[in-house]
Amino acid sequence: MLATAIPFRKGILFAISSAALALSPVSMAVAQAVADAKAGDDAELETVVVTGSRIIANGFNAPTPTTVVSAEQLEQTAQPNIFDSIAQLPALQGSAGTANTARNGGTSFGNNGLSSLNLRGLGSNRTLVLLDGQRVVAGHITGITDVSQFPQLLIKRVDVVTGGASASWGSDAVAGVVNFVTDTRFKGIKATLQGGQSKFGDDKSVLAQVAGGTSLMDDRLHVQATGEYFKNDGVPGGNIGGEQPNGRPISFRSGITSYGLTSTPAGSPQFFAFPRDAQNITLARFGLITAGPATLRGLAFNEIGQAYNFAFGSPCIATTCLGGQQDAFLTTNTIDNPLERKVGYGRVGFDITPDVELYGTLTAAQVQTSNTPIAFPRKAANLTIRCTNAYLSSVTLPGSSTTIPQACTNANVTTFTVGTVNANFPARELIETDRQQLRWVVGTKGKFNLGDTPVTFDAYYQKGTNDADVRLSNMTLNGRYNAAIDVIRDTSGNIVCRSTVAQAQGCIPINIFSGSPVTMAQFRWIAPANGPYQINDFQQDVAAASFNLNPFSTWAGEASMAFGLEYRGESYNTLADPYGNGITAATPNSADYPVDGLLNSAGTNWFAGNFKNGHGAFHVREAFLEFALPLARSEQAGNVDLNLGGRLADYSTAGNAKTWKVGATWETPLEGLRLRGVVSRDIRAPNLNDLFTPVTSATQNVTNRATGNNVQVVATGIGNTNLRPEVGKTWEIGAAYQPSFVPGLSVSFDYYDIKLNQAISTLTIQQIVDLCYNGNTAYCSNVKLTGVLGTADFPYVIQQPFNLASLDAKGFDIELGYQIDLGARGKLSLRALATRSLDMISNTGIAGQQIAQLAGNNTEGGAGIPRWKALFSQSWAKGPASLTLTERLISAGYIDPEAIVCTSGCPATTVQNPTYNFNHVPGALYFDLGGNYKIGGGVESYFKVDNLFNHRAPPFGGSSLYDTIGRMYRLGVRFTL
Repeated sequence: MLATAIPFRKGILFAISSAALALSPVSMAVAQAVADAKAGDDAELETVVVTGSRIIANGFNAPTPTTVVSAEQLEQTAQPNIFDSIAQLPALQGSAGTANTARNGGTSFGNNGLSSLNLRGLGSNRTLVLLDGQRVVAGHITGITDVSQFPQLLIKRVDVVTGGASASWGSDAVAGVVNFVTDTRFKGIKATLQGGQSKFGDDKSVLAQVAGGTSLMDDRLHVQATGEYFKNDGVPGGNIGGEQPNGRPISFRSGITSYGLTSTPAGSPQFFAFPRDAQNITLARFGLITAGPATLRGLAFNEIGQAYNFAFGSPCIATTCLGGQQDAFLTTNTIDNPLERKVGYGRVGFDITPDVELYGTLTAAQVQTSNTPIAFPRKAANLTIRCTNAYLSSVTLPGSSTTIPQACTNANVTTFTVGTVNANFPARELIETDRQQLRWVVGTKGKFNLGDTPVTFDAYYQKGTNDADVRLSNMTLNGRYNAAIDVIRDTSGNIVCRSTVAQAQGCIPINIFSGSPVTMAQFRWIAPANGPYQINDFQQDVAAASFNLNPFSTWAGEASMAFGLEYRGESYNTLADPYGNGITAATPNSADYPVDGLLNSAGTNWFAGNFKNGHGAFHVREAFLEFALPLARSEQAGNVDLNLGGRLADYSTAGNAKTWKVGATWETPLEGLRLRGVVSRDIRAPNLNDLFTPVTSATQNVTNRATGNNVQVVATGIGNTNLRPEVGKTWEIGAAYQPSFVPGLSVSFDYYDIKLNQAISTLTIQQIVDLCYNGNTAYCSNVKLTGVLGTADFPYVIQQPFNLASLDAKGFDIELGYQIDLGARGKLSLRALATRSLDMISNTGIAGQQIAQLAGNNTEGGAGIPRWKALFSQSWAKGPASLTLTERLISAGYIDPEAIVCTSGCPATTVQNPTYNFNHVPGALYFDLGGNYKIGGGVESYFKVDNLFNHRAPPFGGSSLYDTIGRMYRLGVRFTL
């Protein structure tokens, strides 16, 4: 489905500046085009440059492998968002889109609904995404480009550079580059209309695209424009207890729990992974008493407010049991975010001379998404309830006439601890994100002569803005919630809020010990209509000029050189609401956010979504130089080319950085065999988020290793202006073979080794808590596990990025292609692309932390890197009809590849090799079927069925790897005039 063949008309010279899977169908087309061009003296030549290098040198293949996806192949996928097509390539691992809500839909981080590509699983911020070789303003403070904001119908190919490319393209290209190339000479009109829905009748979508292009003024004026609209309804989350929407199978209810490292019983595994029916014992639907006197501990409350003995499963480890009562299990995360995208794009180019063009482009894009990460503000064993709570005054113990207040008196206590899902709340949390991009480019490109030497050039200025507004609805204020559940009876016998301050604020009591629905009036007092918000403004300015020429010749032919200068400036400004940020001159109290004596004036008052004000900026000046040097041209030695490149960068924040590459290609004397290799030094400079992130505050759960209890804390993230650039060293070596004795067959193999030092990384809040518990006192100042949410004295864990980490990724890519002419029965094309991840080793450099193997960790926290990811396709075409069958393979993996599996008699668990009772994540093989039929007159109909056999994502399976939606049907029609 996504192969690398690109059809070219005779007479086109394809000067490929990459390895491009050299003997795959890409290079077959390239080689033939070059040969045909050389054969025709009068042929008009067009130079096409693929992204792997900045060199323009006809016939030169650079050593960095590049997969090229043509417009025709993109059409075969029939995906409504080009992101979903590219993310299927095996080298793309861990990419996050709208169906990856666990990665891309958190409440407090503003990244909801981004379509972000990720090469090698090294992170989206280490994959540089370009449009026509130019940077695009980010859709998030982390610098991530939202592919949904790209114009898609005019894209003629996508170049995926699967290796370090910082010397050619600058920072962020540590894992590689994905370059979307538009057709700047398109003439005519084309359009697409497509609809789709899942097997379950949801995720309904409509796609409408139209593009036009023309040439005027004797072919000197070139105009292209496109308008696109896409809308899908998404798939909502399930219900509390595990029921899934619209007839989907009930949730597996999987979960993982653990003992503390030093408190694991002898012979027992430390970690317990339950693939099914894991029971969280820190809460229940309508309240569970988790701590207090023995007579109360373990009591829960039913729909009518009666106390009963909660049905605990067995075994129970820390905060989780197996089996037992399952009606409080949380499966409410949105499965696929609803998305609406509107994109308008135009380009005007004018040839002021036959060799020089002035051009300008304008992109206006709006992408709106929404999702629900957590339906209700769950309180996991962190509510302190007074025994005198008025709602409990007449509630008796099961099978007894003793009331709860009497049981407290008998036990000589005044409070106990409760956890609840708050399942009787009337509305679910909703996050709505609106990103609006405005981007324009003006530039000139062409050629001139420097003496007798032709020089090609491209110079442009780009200005991009992205306004990203995030607004939350139905979010509770901790201070008001705490006041509303703490109630007494007044002198008239009415139940009222205990706090007189709360009463003055209009407090309305809420009963959390019953399934009786909370009214909207009650709910709106604790969750006001004006909820948390974050208004972001991202700015990017780029000025660049590059030149290509052949300055001299070697004994083997003309050398090629590329050089250029670039300037880039990026900035952001974020404004948040007063209750989240705190009361400041920029965020004062207002009629929408009035003064409230129950709230902390310093902010962090919401259960989640405590956004903060922030701003930051940096700029960088860069210069690059690249050479392509032919070293040999002979029948005995073959053709040998050397590629050298270097770049100097001066960052206003991170100082100077140097990148370079040395590579070579060898077209061996053995016909059809080409070898290639490259070593490069690459960087990722700290981005706006790393340096200047506004303080983020999210309510999360951690385990207190000293007590084994669950604690809800405010996870607070802060930036670090002392960060330095990450430094990567990439080695790649490969071979490609197209044997003449098997016409139509091509095979390629590439090995990669990427070592990233000083990697910018952030520890999880549980890692920080564990470091402190295990004696690393340097982290204890970042941990406070006591206090009450909603007060000035709240529990917290502080996170900050650092430069101590290293990443080491190793693996190889394989591609096979075979084309057969069946004569009267049509043509058959067989293709296979596969990536084998040998290693992805993460080392924080901190004593007491696991040196983690992420390759083969198929869970959500495993970066989405299976050992094998493969894509197979079989395409048949005859006359106006074609069919394509595609298989997407994900190999089985682990929860922790370093774990020791045992159930009894276990060895002593260690940080490096923890013991697990279960450590398996099944693989998956998905089948997709599509077909096209050319009706005539430029009209083509098509269909596509993804996940043909409705394969279900397994327990613990990460959402970036496994299909979470189910079988999907699409029908469409294309018009070309």
